[in-house]
Parts: sequence; structure tokens; C-alpha cells
Amino acid sequence: MRRFQAAYGLSADGVAGPQTFGKLNALESSDGSTAHFDFSEFQSKDGSGFSGGKVGATTVKENVRRNMYKLEALRKKCGDRAVTINSGFRSVSHNSSVGGASNSMHLYGIAADVAISGLSTKSIYQNAETCGYSGLETYTVSWQHVDSRVEHAYGSQSWWWEDGVA
Repeated sequence: MRRFQAAYGLSADGVAGPQTFGKLNALESSDGSTAHFDFSEFQSKDGSGFSGGKVGATTVKENVRRNMYKLEALRKKCGDRAVTINSGFRSVSHNSSVGGASNSMHLYGIAADVAISGLSTKSIYQNAETCGYSGLETYTVSWQHVDSRVEHAYGSQSWWWEDGVA
């Protein structure tokens, strides 16, 4: 909460008061998505939407919604640059077809592979370190993987910052 408040120029007291809720509400669209992200960006690319993963579609959608807020923070920290979602939720079938790990956090809707034009993946990784993510894949590829694996009982339950603190 304090990081969110500081990023948006609010009093960083950790209390969600009227100003903080006002900013949160301004970031949310009527369908529960956020100002800069849409649920459609996170749907499985095999046409299954949010179905066919390791948790139900309702849970996946709520996980994606929470991830959108973290991505809003990442976007803000990266100079308000647009964030491209290369991969969000994956059904078990789609994950298998792209060679994803059998325990991929994408299967729960708690991961995204992102790119930000004009920024290196190392820079994205460094900014993501302070956005509440517990899983960061190496920054030596053309996208940056971010996930929230320790927040959920079905996640891998251990921190994984592949390159440590960069």
C-alpha cells in the first residue's frame, strides 16, 4: 500500500483512506479491469478464455485482476510506458503446446510475460522487484516474466527471482 501511495504522490502512510481509494477507483474500469489493461489481453491464446487451467475460470479472472494492479504499478515505475502482454493466463493445453512448465504460474492466472518498448528486460526486472512480485524470470530474454507465486496456496510457495536483486 505504501509503495502504491508513494508512486501516485499520496501520503505514504499505508492506510487506504479517501485519497488512496479515489486513485484505486480511478484505475478501475466498470468491468473490473484497470485503466491500462483489459481482460482480453490475458486470455489463453488457444481460445479457451480463462477456462482449462489448474483453477476455475472465476479464480483465474480474479487473479488476473490483481495482476493488472501490479502491472499498473510497474507501468507507473517505468515512466508510464505502455506494457505489452505477450502471455497471460494459459490453459493446460496451450501451456503444453508452447513448452511451458507443468507447474507454470500462467496456469493459475498469476503470471504474465511482458515487454515495454524502449526498456531493456533488465530495467523491467529491476522495476518489477518493487511491485509485489515473488517470481521474476531472468532478464536475458526478450520478455520479462512476472508472477505472484507466494500469495496463493496453489502457487509454488517459494520466492524465485532468477537473477536475484538486479
